[in-house]
Amino acid sequence: MENKKRINAIEDNIEINQTTIDILPIPIFYKNTDGVYIGCNKKFEEFLGKSKDDIVGKGVFEISGEEQAAEYFSKDKELFDNPGVQIYEYEVLSKDDKKKRVRFYKTTFLNADGELGGLIGTIFDITSDYEKKELLEERNKLLERIYTRDSLTNLYNHKKILDILEAQININETFSIFMFDVDNFKQINDNYGHQIGDKALIKITETILSTVRKEDFVGRYGGEEFLIVFPRLNIEEALKISERLRREIAMIDLIEGRQITVSGGVVEFTDESLNALISKADRFLYKVKKSGKNGIYFKAPK
Repeated sequence: MENKKRINAIEDNIEINQTTIDILPIPIFYKNTDGVYIGCNKKFEEFLGKSKDDIVGKGVFEISGEEQAAEYFSKDKELFDNPGVQIYEYEVLSKDDKKKRVRFYKTTFLNADGELGGLIGTIFDITSDYEKKELLEERNKLLERIYTRDSLTNLYNHKKILDILEAQININETFSIFMFDVDNFKQINDNYGHQIGDKALIKITETILSTVRKEDFVGRYGGEEFLIVFPRLNIEEALKISERLRREIAMIDLIEGRQITVSGGVVEFTDESLNALISKADRFLYKVKKSGKNGIYFKAPK
């Protein structure tokens, strides 16, 4: 008699628990330690687009696509190897084959003997939150590009390249800069139009980026003036790249019979301020301008 009452009580309890989870608005599922589903609620049925009869008693490879099933199986094993709580995000295909971003919350439970009995999990659809996050990240990237990049060349703008230069000074290690501008650029604009002038700046930008190292920083300092920061290079090393760049720019095919040349100065950092460093490079640049253009001036630090 007592056994019958106990069985009835257990059955009533299971029925009550099932009724409770069925009214919850999130998918809930149970698995044993073999990864076989032993229960779920109606929202989980809706999520998979399958009835409970098609879920309970089966493993993930029997009811999910191979790629998703492999991920579920791997995560379940990870949780069983380290019992406790597991939270992770994953992109899944819903019953209508639409991609959804979901967050799994899973925890292990013990059986009546106090041994690991399986896991219980819930699923939260965070697709809209994720899409908002992606849109926000894209917007932030766009804003950063607007505030830090030159609109024509996509190089760092005046403020950003100076910020980078200031950061290099604060690091307080060897670096050099190359400041240069395009010779007779006003004549190019006056004789051929601003579109050709813009084309010249774009071609110069392409030449710079194909000549400098990946770790170098390039900015459009203003108008037809450029500033390159060479981290960890002394003046001799920076001069080699700068001179090669000057020669490459002179080979640009812009307009037949019209050569593009540049004048500039290379300076190695010697513990001066930002303004002092820029002023020195600017003075070197104008020394070249006054002495015939199309060259680079430098002075080795003492």
